[in-house]
Amino acid sequence: MIDIHPPHHGAMTRREVLTHLAIVVAGILIAIGLEQTVEAVHHARQRREVIEDAQTEALRNLPILETDINSGLIIERWDRAVLDSLRKAKPENGVFTITLPQRPDYAVRRSASRAVWTVAHSNEKAALIPEEIAEAFDRNDYAGGMTYKTLEDIFAAESESVAVEARLGVTLHPGATLRISVADRDDLAASVTHSMAANANFLYAAASWQGTADAVAHKVQTREAMTAYITQRRAALAEARLQ
Repeated sequence: MIDIHPPHHGAMTRREVLTHLAIVVAGILIAIGLEQTVEAVHHARQRREVIEDAQTEALRNLPILETDINSGLIIERWDRAVLDSLRKAKPENGVFTITLPQRPDYAVRRSASRAVWTVAHSNEKAALIPEEIAEAFDRNDYAGGMTYKTLEDIFAAESESVAVEARLGVTLHPGATLRISVADRDDLAASVTHSMAANANFLYAAASWQGTADAVAHKVQTREAMTAYITQRRAALAEARLQ
C-alpha cells in the first residue's frame, strides 16, 4: 500500500503564491537580461573587431596601391614613348626601322586586399556595423572591385598585344629594334593604344581606391567625408601623369 501523508504546511495563501510567482518571473527576467547583456557585449566586440580589421587592411593596402600606381605610370610613359616612335618613324622602301625607347624597371602589380568586408558579409558581421560606417566600407569595397575589373581589362589588353606581336614576329621590349611594314606599324600602334587605355582606367580606379582606403585608415565614418581623400589622391595622380 502507498502511504499518503498530509502536507507539513498549510495551503499557500494568495499572497504567498503571488510572491513565489514574482520571484520566478524576476529570475526569468534576470536570466534573459544577462543573456542579452552577454550577447550585446559579444556583438560589440565583433563590431569593434570588424571595424579595426577594416582599418588595418586599408592601411596595409595604401603602400601596395602606391607601388601599383607608380608601376602603372612607368608603363604609361613607356607606352606613350613607343606610340610616338611608331608614329614618327619614316619608312624606307615601305619598311619602318624603329628602335624602341628604354624603360625603367618597375614592380609587378599586386592586388590589394578586400577580404575583411567580404568575410564580414559572409558571416553576417557586416549587419552589426553602424549604417554610416557600413556605407563608407561599401564605398571602399566598390572602389576595390572597380580596380580589380580594370586589372582584368589590362590582362585582356596584354593578351591582345602578345597575339599581335606573335602574328607579326616582333617583341615590344625596351631597346628592341623593329623592322615592320606600314600595316604592321598600324597594328602595333592600335595594340599599344588599347593597352594605354586599359592602363589609364586602372590608374584612375587605383587612385580612387587609394583615396577610400586612406579615408578608412583615418577612421572616416561617412561616405561624404571620404570625398576629400578621393579628390586628393586623384589630383596627385593627375599631377604625376604630367611629369
